[in-house]
Amino acid sequence: MTDLPSIRLLKAELNGPLAVMATPGAPSVAELLACGVNRVSTGQGVMLATLGLISRIARELQESGTYEAMQDTFFGFQEAEDLFT
Repeated sequence: MTDLPSIRLLKAELNGPLAVMATPGAPSVAELLACGVNRVSTGQGVMLATLGLISRIARELQESGTYEAMQDTFFGFQEAEDLFT
């Protein structure tokens, strides 16, 4: 659900906490919290976005043999190592 008026109505009608999935096209976290949402979850969205990037990288490697798709999101080796220190 991404329609703010519907989210407000649902919150008003429910007697309890409201959780909403953050998906492409969804309102911002701030907007959802302002509507009374208690929990915003990315669910499998982060994993699906990662798979989309992997697919784009693979397609570029097959089609042109270049690596530009990695440029914007490349997580350096040191940053990766720092996650485990």
